[in-house]
Amino acid sequence: MTVKILINENRRLNYPAVSISTTLSRLTLNKEAFLLLKKEHGSETQHAEILLDDAEDKKGIFYIKLCDGTSAGSRKLDAPSKSSRTFNINNLIQALNLNFTTTTRFKMDYDKVLKTAKVNTTEPISTEGKE
Repeated sequence: MTVKILINENRRLNYPAVSISTTLSRLTLNKEAFLLLKKEHGSETQHAEILLDDAEDKKGIFYIKLCDGTSAGSRKLDAPSKSSRTFNINNLIQALNLNFTTTTRFKMDYDKVLKTAKVNTTEPISTEGKE
């Protein structure tokens, strides 16, 4: 009998990133992304806002901002683990006309001027965790 070690081929990212699933209409913040947002916001909150810029050169870019539950457009963050957060982005998928067939990862940067996280959907890192 021959045995083979099963190795998880999903690579853990050690920098802020988000995963978008258009099938589930969900965005997931990885551990580093959530810690960065929490640090910049100053406290842990369970809500976020999605912001869009209508400028032509900003197509495919959106922003994530932590907020309290009373802010306009706030979305409840679900906690699938202690270190990541996920939330529904159905209207963002429609607004940006996203049509990925697999879960896709994107790097997340922090914009200190706008005080929000920035995600560019025209520059994917990988799909389904494989780089």
